[in-house]
Amino acid sequence: MSDKNKQALRQLYMHDATLLRIKDEQKMSKPKIENVIGDFLDGEALTNALSFIEFLSANKMNPKWSATCSWIVKHKQKNVCVIKLHGSAWQYGVEAGAWYIECFNLLDILDEFSSCDELKEILWANVQHCTNCCSCGPGWSSHIMGKQFDNICRIVIKNPDTKALEYAKKLVEASKEYIAKTI
Repeated sequence: MSDKNKQALRQLYMHDATLLRIKDEQKMSKPKIENVIGDFLDGEALTNALSFIEFLSANKMNPKWSATCSWIVKHKQKNVCVIKLHGSAWQYGVEAGAWYIECFNLLDILDEFSSCDELKEILWANVQHCTNCCSCGPGWSSHIMGKQFDNICRIVIKNPDTKALEYAKKLVEASKEYIAKTI
């Protein structure tokens, strides 16, 4: 084995060992996202993530640790969204230095945003297709704001910039209102 391959294997092992340590630490402490997010993000990604967390807290929807590098947000005991960071389960595909928001109830609330072309582009660019990584495959099909998608796993807003973050906040507010109306 070449030195280059040995070095790559060492880096992979160290990365896996770090993620295992993080998993064990978080499982024990169930940390608040704001206490650990700076260990995973920096720059604009960190600024935007903290802005989103402040927005959630101001709306009495504090993220609660649910799994390694994953925090669930609820309203009236119903899921509103989840925030994931690098280190969450491999099938979520969150790279180092990245984060994403997955809004729940999305298909139930999109009608009120049907004329918003910017949101269409954001959502269409963030459809994740099923790779049959788990028993939930093979995904589902749906029209999302006028465009047909097949084999969908989830729709996330990955590394939202300021504009995408504002839309994520609007989606969260709409999901909260939808939950309030349906319970």
